[in-house]
Amino acid sequence: MNDHKTLTAIGLAIILLFTGCVAALAQTSYPAGTPVATSTANCTVNGQPVPCDKILGEAGTFLGVGLGLLILFTAIGILAFIFWLFMLIHAISKPIHDKALWIIIILLFNIIGAIVYYFAVKRHFTGAPSAPAATPAN
Repeated sequence: MNDHKTLTAIGLAIILLFTGCVAALAQTSYPAGTPVATSTANCTVNGQPVPCDKILGEAGTFLGVGLGLLILFTAIGILAFIFWLFMLIHAISKPIHDKALWIIIILLFNIIGAIVYYFAVKRHFTGAPSAPAATPAN
């Protein structure tokens, strides 16, 4: 829970720093003695006036959750790619039955093909190519 609050606080600090810098630049860009008009922020949501602090607090919550989900899905994607790459390397480098077919399946169906390859071939791999099933003689 502290990570969420920390991310929210960092996001708010960056926003406040940026708006403070913009306000400082706006005030110093006029010649000395020129009056500078200032205004307060009026926030509206669905046509209703809302305190801007409330909107910023709620937006920070959504930004923290969104950033967390982005990091989670990025990590899952990287792990899936590494798994796919290991299965492809295994299919290429090991003597397995129907090598070309398994390589094509892994390349065409990506992570699904790699998972199927893992359960169908890699878990049962002994190092020697599997012999085709013999048909019984009549």
